[in-house]
Amino acid sequence: MPNTTNGGAPSIVVERAMHDYRQNVDSDAEEQFLSQECITASDRASDADRKWFAEHPNRSYRMRRALPFEFPEAEGDPVIIFQIHPGRRVKMPCNPGVPVINTEERCRYWFQRGVKDHNFEEEIERAGRLRQ
Repeated sequence: MPNTTNGGAPSIVVERAMHDYRQNVDSDAEEQFLSQECITASDRASDADRKWFAEHPNRSYRMRRALPFEFPEAEGDPVIIFQIHPGRRVKMPCNPGVPVINTEERCRYWFQRGVKDHNFEEEIERAGRLRQ
């Protein structure tokens, strides 16, 4: 699921993950706690990604492990981040079997494969048109 980072706003992927998770949550208090944890994790991840891309200005893709609570169903799994332009990034969790190899070519391959496999082309295009 791609995630368009947008300042401090909850991400698309967090909203989708929380929607999916709510189907299995018994308690409103537990749901509220996990929702806040996911938003906080998404903010921490977005900040780390922003800093990483600032330190690697020639890169458009990054692969790393998901932070705890960043993706409730994919904690610790590989995540690929595509920087459309500075300040606008899209991220997508990968299959747990994908090794974390953070090269531009490998990240691009897995990201494009995920976009194609999940029909996210329109979301990626829309995210690219959104300029701050």
